Amino acid sequence: MQNDSAATEATEDPAYRHAQRYVRRLRKFYAHAASYVLACGLLTVLNYLASPGHWWVQWIWFGWGIGLAYEASCLFESRFLFGADWEQRKIREVMESRRDR
Repeated sequence: MQNDSAATEATEDPAYRHAQRYVRRLRKFYAHAASYVLACGLLTVLNYLASPGHWWVQWIWFGWGIGLAYEASCLFESRFLFGADWEQRKIREVMESRRDR
């Protein structure tokens, strides 16, 4: 019985629910990335075999890649160049550099 109440408390915890949603989105992103690599690889081979003089497959790489990059930017927003904590880090850097003068 104690395990059931601990599981119930964990699912009611907002931090747990946030982590659970994040992990689900991460798993979905990894599946999309794997699909991208496999499908683009197969299409590249098909393009090479069917019409080696005309490369149309790069448009698929580019279009699908933009979508995948957007999904990654939404998922990993705090880790990109101008993420949520970037401004705070820069403010600290400027304040420290002014203090050193």
